Amino acid sequence: MLTSSITDYIGCRKGTPNADGSYSWSAETLVLSPGSNSAWDARHACDPSVIKGVFNYNGTEYSYLMAYLGCTSNDSQENKIGLAVANDPMGPFVRVGTEPLVDFKLDPSSEVFQWGVGQASLVSMDKAGKVWLFYTRGEVSGTKTVVRECDFSNLNAPVMSDEVKVSTSGLTNLNGKSDYMNNADFVYDPDNYRFYSASDSHPNPSDEPNNISSTFRVNYFSGTKLNVGIWQTLEQVGPDETGWARNHNVGLVRDEYGHLYNKDYITVYYTMSKTGSQSLWSYRIYEYNIELK
Repeated sequence: MLTSSITDYIGCRKGTPNADGSYSWSAETLVLSPGSNSAWDARHACDPSVIKGVFNYNGTEYSYLMAYLGCTSNDSQENKIGLAVANDPMGPFVRVGTEPLVDFKLDPSSEVFQWGVGQASLVSMDKAGKVWLFYTRGEVSGTKTVVRECDFSNLNAPVMSDEVKVSTSGLTNLNGKSDYMNNADFVYDPDNYRFYSASDSHPNPSDEPNNISSTFRVNYFSGTKLNVGIWQTLEQVGPDETGWARNHNVGLVRDEYGHLYNKDYITVYYTMSKTGSQSLWSYRIYEYNIELK
Protein backbone atom coordinates (compact mmCIF):
# COMPACT_ATOMS: atom_id res chain seq x y z
CA MET A 1 0.00 0.00 0.00
CA LEU A 2 1.24 3.47 -0.86
CA THR A 3 1.16 5.98 1.97
CA SER A 4 1.82 9.71 1.98
CA SER A 5 2.83 12.25 4.60
CA ILE A 6 1.73 15.86 4.24
CA THR A 7 3.84 18.59 5.83
CA ASP A 8 2.65 22.21 5.98
CA TYR A 9 4.89 25.08 4.93
CA ILE A 10 4.02 28.78 4.68
CA GLY A 11 4.26 30.27 1.20
CA CYS A 12 3.50 33.64 -0.35
CA ARG A 13 2.63 34.92 -3.82
CA LYS A 14 2.68 38.60 -4.74
CA GLY A 15 -0.44 39.83 -6.53
CA THR A 16 -0.30 42.63 -9.10
CA PRO A 17 -3.67 44.23 -9.97
CA ASN A 18 -4.78 44.25 -13.60
CA ALA A 19 -6.97 46.84 -15.31
CA ASP A 20 -9.99 44.53 -15.23
CA GLY A 21 -9.79 44.08 -11.46
CA SER A 22 -8.16 40.66 -11.60
CA TYR A 23 -4.68 39.90 -10.29
CA SER A 24 -1.55 38.41 -11.79
CA TRP A 25 0.30 36.27 -9.28
CA SER A 26 4.02 35.70 -8.86
CA ALA A 27 5.57 32.30 -8.35
CA GLU A 28 5.29 30.94 -4.82
CA THR A 29 8.03 31.73 -2.34
CA LEU A 30 8.37 29.62 0.79
CA VAL A 31 8.71 32.11 3.64
CA LEU A 32 8.68 29.76 6.65
CA SER A 33 9.31 26.02 6.97
CA PRO A 34 8.78 23.68 9.93
CA GLY A 35 11.50 23.82 12.55
CA SER A 36 14.28 21.37 13.26
CA ASN A 37 13.58 17.86 14.52
CA SER A 38 13.73 18.98 18.15
CA ALA A 39 11.69 22.18 17.71
CA TRP A 40 8.14 22.78 18.95
CA ASP A 41 7.03 23.36 15.32
CA ALA A 42 8.93 20.47 13.74
CA ARG A 43 5.90 18.81 12.11
CA HIS A 44 3.90 21.67 10.62
CA ALA A 45 4.11 25.44 10.15
CA CYS A 46 0.82 26.87 8.84
CA ASP A 47 -2.15 29.25 9.28
CA PRO A 48 -0.16 32.52 9.17
CA SER A 49 -1.40 36.04 9.87
CA VAL A 50 0.88 38.95 8.94
CA ILE A 51 0.69 42.67 9.75
CA LYS A 52 2.91 45.68 9.32
CA GLY A 53 4.32 47.67 12.24
CA VAL A 54 7.52 48.36 14.15
CA PHE A 55 8.92 45.31 15.92
CA ASN A 56 12.35 45.06 17.49
CA TYR A 57 14.01 41.68 17.96
CA ASN A 58 17.61 40.99 18.99
CA GLY A 59 18.63 44.58 18.24
CA THR A 60 17.10 44.70 14.73
CA GLU A 61 13.97 46.58 13.72
CA TYR A 62 11.49 44.65 11.54
CA SER A 63 8.48 45.89 9.59
CA TYR A 64 6.35 42.72 9.46
CA LEU A 65 5.13 40.36 12.14
CA MET A 66 3.74 36.88 11.51
CA ALA A 67 1.79 34.72 13.96
CA TYR A 68 1.56 31.07 12.88
CA LEU A 69 0.52 27.60 14.04
CA GLY A 70 3.18 25.00 14.75
CA CYS A 71 3.07 21.49 16.15
CA THR A 72 4.89 18.18 16.50
CA SER A 73 1.82 15.95 16.31
CA ASN A 74 0.43 13.93 13.41
CA ASP A 75 -3.13 13.85 14.76
CA SER A 76 -4.00 17.59 14.70
CA GLN A 77 -3.69 17.92 18.48
CA GLU A 78 -1.52 20.05 20.80
CA ASN A 79 -1.11 22.95 18.34
CA LYS A 80 0.75 26.06 19.49
CA ILE A 81 1.36 29.62 18.28
CA GLY A 82 4.69 31.20 17.41
CA LEU A 83 5.93 34.50 15.98
CA ALA A 84 8.31 35.39 13.17
CA VAL A 85 9.52 38.73 11.75
CA ALA A 86 10.71 40.06 8.40
CA ASN A 87 11.26 43.29 6.48
CA ASP A 88 9.32 42.06 3.46
CA PRO A 89 6.09 40.00 3.42
CA MET A 90 7.83 37.74 0.87
CA GLY A 91 10.36 36.92 3.58
CA PRO A 92 12.69 35.62 4.68
CA PHE A 93 11.03 35.40 8.11
CA VAL A 94 13.06 34.98 11.28
CA ARG A 95 11.58 32.96 14.14
CA VAL A 96 11.17 34.82 17.42
CA GLY A 97 12.80 32.69 20.12
CA THR A 98 12.90 28.94 20.39
CA GLU A 99 9.64 28.45 22.30
CA PRO A 100 6.02 29.11 21.28
CA LEU A 101 4.44 32.45 22.15
CA VAL A 102 1.25 30.65 23.24
CA ASP A 103 1.88 27.15 24.57
CA PHE A 104 -0.57 24.28 24.96
CA LYS A 105 -0.26 21.03 26.88
CA LEU A 106 -2.51 17.99 26.51
CA ASP A 107 -4.52 16.93 29.54
CA PRO A 108 -3.43 13.28 29.88
CA SER A 109 -6.39 12.47 32.13
CA SER A 110 -8.89 13.11 29.31
CA GLU A 111 -9.57 11.21 26.10
CA VAL A 112 -11.36 14.23 24.62
CA PHE A 113 -9.78 15.56 21.40
CA GLN A 114 -7.58 18.52 22.33
CA TRP A 115 -6.84 20.67 19.29
CA GLY A 116 -4.77 23.30 21.11
CA VAL A 117 -4.28 26.93 20.04
CA GLY A 118 -3.83 28.43 16.58
CA GLN A 119 -5.52 30.03 13.57
CA ALA A 120 -4.23 33.41 14.71
CA SER A 121 -5.46 36.74 13.36
CA LEU A 122 -3.39 39.87 14.04
CA VAL A 123 -4.79 43.43 14.02
CA SER A 124 -2.63 46.50 14.65
CA MET A 125 -3.81 48.87 17.37
CA ASP A 126 -1.39 51.73 16.63
CA LYS A 127 0.41 50.86 13.35
CA ALA A 128 3.51 50.26 15.43
CA GLY A 129 3.96 47.59 18.11
CA LYS A 130 0.59 47.30 19.84
CA VAL A 131 -1.48 44.44 18.48
CA TRP A 132 -4.72 42.52 19.02
CA LEU A 133 -3.95 38.80 18.84
CA PHE A 134 -7.02 36.63 18.13
CA TYR A 135 -6.83 32.83 18.06
CA THR A 136 -8.82 29.63 18.44
CA ARG A 137 -8.54 27.59 21.64
CA GLY A 138 -9.79 23.99 21.50
CA GLU A 139 -9.48 22.05 24.76
CA VAL A 140 -11.32 19.60 27.00
CA SER A 141 -13.91 22.20 28.02
CA GLY A 142 -14.77 23.16 24.43
CA THR A 143 -13.79 25.43 21.54
CA LYS A 144 -13.75 29.22 21.50
CA THR A 145 -12.02 32.25 20.03
CA VAL A 146 -10.02 34.45 22.39
CA VAL A 147 -8.20 37.77 22.09
CA ARG A 148 -5.22 39.29 23.88
CA GLU A 149 -3.94 42.86 23.80
CA CYS A 150 -0.21 42.74 23.16
CA ASP A 151 2.78 45.05 23.01
CA PHE A 152 5.25 43.50 20.58
CA SER A 153 7.45 46.59 20.28
CA ASN A 154 10.25 44.65 21.98
CA LEU A 155 9.91 41.00 21.05
CA ASN A 156 12.67 40.05 23.45
CA ALA A 157 10.22 41.03 26.20
CA PRO A 158 6.67 40.87 24.78
CA VAL A 159 3.80 42.04 26.97
CA MET A 160 0.42 40.30 26.67
CA SER A 161 -2.86 40.62 28.54
CA ASP A 162 -4.77 37.59 29.77
CA GLU A 163 -7.02 35.78 27.33
CA VAL A 164 -10.52 37.21 26.90
CA LYS A 165 -13.18 35.09 25.20
CA VAL A 166 -14.58 36.82 22.12
CA SER A 167 -18.33 37.22 22.42
CA THR A 168 -20.55 34.85 20.44
CA SER A 169 -23.77 36.79 21.13
CA GLY A 170 -25.76 37.09 17.92
CA LEU A 171 -24.03 34.17 16.18
CA THR A 172 -26.43 31.45 15.01
CA ASN A 173 -25.63 28.05 13.53
CA LEU A 174 -27.22 26.49 10.47
CA ASN A 175 -30.06 25.19 12.64
CA GLY A 176 -30.89 28.63 13.96
CA LYS A 177 -29.36 28.01 17.40
CA SER A 178 -26.50 29.71 19.22
CA ASP A 179 -23.11 28.93 17.72
CA TYR A 180 -19.48 29.00 18.81
CA MET A 181 -16.65 30.73 16.94
CA ASN A 182 -13.48 29.13 15.63
CA ASN A 183 -11.17 29.40 12.62
CA ALA A 184 -11.95 33.12 12.53
CA ASP A 185 -10.31 36.07 10.81
CA PHE A 186 -10.80 39.68 11.89
CA VAL A 187 -10.54 43.14 10.37
CA TYR A 188 -10.95 46.51 12.06
CA ASP A 189 -12.67 49.56 10.59
CA PRO A 190 -11.24 52.53 12.56
CA ASP A 191 -13.43 55.09 10.79
CA ASN A 192 -16.64 53.45 11.96
CA TYR A 193 -15.23 51.91 15.14
CA ARG A 194 -16.31 48.47 13.98
CA PHE A 195 -14.94 44.92 13.88
CA TYR A 196 -15.74 42.43 11.13
CA SER A 197 -15.22 38.69 11.49
CA ALA A 198 -15.38 35.73 9.13
CA SER A 199 -15.69 32.22 10.56
CA ASP A 200 -17.05 28.74 9.94
CA SER A 201 -20.75 28.02 10.52
CA HIS A 202 -21.75 24.81 12.28
CA PRO A 203 -22.61 21.97 12.38
CA ASN A 204 -20.40 20.34 9.74
CA PRO A 205 -22.10 18.03 7.22
CA SER A 206 -22.28 14.32 8.01
CA ASP A 207 -20.95 13.05 4.66
CA GLU A 208 -17.27 13.13 3.70
CA PRO A 209 -15.46 15.35 4.26
CA ASN A 210 -17.20 15.86 7.63
CA ASN A 211 -14.35 17.73 9.31
CA ILE A 212 -14.88 20.99 7.39
CA SER A 213 -17.82 23.33 7.07
CA SER A 214 -20.27 23.82 4.22
CA THR A 215 -20.92 27.45 5.10
CA PHE A 216 -19.09 30.49 6.44
CA ARG A 217 -20.47 33.71 7.85
CA VAL A 218 -19.36 37.34 7.91
CA ASN A 219 -20.44 39.38 10.93
CA TYR A 220 -19.72 42.74 12.53
CA PHE A 221 -20.20 44.69 15.72
CA SER A 222 -19.43 48.23 16.83
CA GLY A 223 -16.86 49.12 19.47
CA THR A 224 -13.85 47.29 20.85
CA LYS A 225 -15.36 45.51 23.87
CA LEU A 226 -14.76 42.17 22.24
CA ASN A 227 -16.05 40.13 25.16
CA VAL A 228 -19.53 41.68 25.23
CA GLY A 229 -20.30 42.76 21.67
CA ILE A 230 -23.40 41.49 19.87
CA TRP A 231 -22.60 40.34 16.34
CA GLN A 232 -24.77 41.39 13.41
CA THR A 233 -24.83 39.14 10.34
CA LEU A 234 -23.76 40.52 6.97
CA GLU A 235 -24.18 37.22 5.12
CA GLN A 236 -24.05 33.44 5.45
CA VAL A 237 -22.26 31.98 2.42
CA GLY A 238 -22.73 28.34 1.50
CA PRO A 239 -23.31 25.95 -1.42
CA ASP A 240 -26.22 27.98 -2.82
CA GLU A 241 -24.01 31.06 -3.16
CA THR A 242 -20.74 29.42 -4.28
CA GLY A 243 -21.78 26.23 -6.03
CA TRP A 244 -19.40 24.15 -3.88
CA ALA A 245 -20.35 21.57 -1.26
CA ARG A 246 -17.75 22.80 1.23
CA ASN A 247 -16.75 26.41 1.88
CA HIS A 248 -14.31 26.97 4.71
CA ASN A 249 -10.99 28.33 6.05
CA VAL A 250 -12.00 31.91 5.31
CA GLY A 251 -9.73 34.93 5.33
CA LEU A 252 -10.65 38.62 5.00
CA VAL A 253 -8.87 41.00 2.64
CA ARG A 254 -7.27 43.63 4.88
CA ASP A 255 -4.74 46.42 4.57
CA GLU A 256 -1.23 45.90 5.88
CA TYR A 257 -2.31 46.74 9.44
CA GLY A 258 -5.30 44.39 9.56
CA HIS A 259 -7.73 47.26 8.92
CA LEU A 260 -10.59 47.51 6.43
CA TYR A 261 -9.21 47.71 2.88
CA ASN A 262 -12.27 48.95 0.99
CA LYS A 263 -15.09 51.06 2.47
CA ASP A 264 -17.68 49.85 -0.04
CA TYR A 265 -17.34 46.08 0.25
CA ILE A 266 -15.53 43.38 2.16
CA THR A 267 -13.74 40.60 0.27
CA VAL A 268 -13.48 37.07 1.60
CA TYR A 269 -11.08 34.42 0.32
CA TYR A 270 -12.13 30.87 1.07
CA THR A 271 -11.23 27.28 0.32
CA MET A 272 -13.66 24.94 -1.42
CA SER A 273 -13.94 21.20 -1.52
CA LYS A 274 -16.09 18.66 -3.29
CA THR A 275 -17.41 15.61 -1.47
CA GLY A 276 -16.08 12.05 -1.42
CA SER A 277 -13.13 10.13 -0.01
CA GLN A 278 -10.52 12.08 -2.04
CA SER A 279 -12.22 15.43 -1.62
CA LEU A 280 -9.46 17.16 0.31
CA TRP A 281 -7.20 17.00 -2.73
CA SER A 282 -9.50 19.41 -4.56
CA TYR A 283 -8.72 22.52 -2.48
CA ARG A 284 -8.75 25.79 -4.43
CA ILE A 285 -8.93 29.43 -3.32
CA TYR A 286 -11.92 31.55 -4.34
CA GLU A 287 -13.12 35.13 -3.79
CA TYR A 288 -16.48 36.38 -2.53
CA ASN A 289 -17.49 40.04 -2.15
CA ILE A 290 -20.08 41.42 0.24
CA GLU A 291 -21.39 44.96 -0.07
CA LEU A 292 -21.09 47.13 3.04
CA LYS A 293 -24.11 49.22 3.92
